[in-house]
Amino acid sequence: MKKIFLLPILFLSLISTPCWSGFMDESVQRESLTSGACVIDSGSFPVGFNAYVVPEGNHPSYPPFCSPVPAGLLNIVIDLFSFELREQPIAIKVVKIEQNEEQEALSIPSTTYNNGSIPIMISLEPRSKYNILLLEGDPDKDIGTPLVTIPIETRKKGDYVHTGAAGSVYGFLFLIFGIVGSIVLVYRYLFNGSFSK
Repeated sequence: MKKIFLLPILFLSLISTPCWSGFMDESVQRESLTSGACVIDSGSFPVGFNAYVVPEGNHPSYPPFCSPVPAGLLNIVIDLFSFELREQPIAIKVVKIEQNEEQEALSIPSTTYNNGSIPIMISLEPRSKYNILLLEGDPDKDIGTPLVTIPIETRKKGDYVHTGAAGSVYGFLFLIFGIVGSIVLVYRYLFNGSFSK
């Protein structure tokens, strides 16, 4: 009976070991909500957001990230859920925030995104904060009315580990239970000659 109790703990610790790396990482990965996109609901309309790492060489692609994202070259995709917005001209501005000051990192002139997808390729610096601003495209004004602000934080370069807040804690607990269970099983086998008693 005790053997049956300890084996699931050992099994859970083994399958949750990848979460242990997240426990050592200070960053937190927000979960994707709908259709694989992270939903940003901080402006005039909700949008989807995903950041894809541009792999180097022949490395396979990484899964998409919300915020925080790894530093370096990224393909950022913003999904316009509203069909009305796909006909409206939208300008894009990416600003880096340093000591409460904004420095423009990228500016894309206003255009319509009929397919509902806004692609942005940009290189972001490590351990920094950025805002992606979707602005109402108005050719008569230099700066359009802000529609949505997407806050982004970056990790260090090469930090591609997906960590969930719950996964890191549960992974740590399962690891501890697995180690204790393994010690008990080995002790019983070595000193009793079998796993059951």
